[in-house]
Amino acid sequence: GGGGAAAAAARLLSWWFDGDVAALLKERWFCRAGSEAQAAADATAAASFGALCAKAERGELDGWAAHPYRCLALVVLLDQVARHVHRAERGDAEVEALLSRLSTQAAAAARGAAARGFLEHLRPRERVFMLMP
Repeated sequence: GGGGAAAAAARLLSWWFDGDVAALLKERWFCRAGSEAQAAADATAAASFGALCAKAERGELDGWAAHPYRCLALVVLLDQVARHVHRAERGDAEVEALLSRLSTQAAAAARGAAARGFLEHLRPRERVFMLMP
């Protein structure tokens, strides 16, 4: 239902965006490859958002694209969180194809968000990730 979706989106957005930007840059957004921060972010992403990511991969969250913050959550899930969740499988042709497809879906959702005027509802740090794919 809508309530569960809103809560799931809010949890994801809180984990991805809330806090000090300098810390988020190092510990979540742009972790050094092979770092402890990257391993920790991957583990949290998989444990907390792996099931949500799987739903997004199956297209079950496509309806999120119609709401500004859920659309942002969908884009972050498809374009960012999926990379954390699947990092251990990188190099596998099927996984690379999946991540490429998810990134394309994220870009389409982001274009829709821009066309609907969703960007004006977002904070600067949120806009950056909405426009990244």
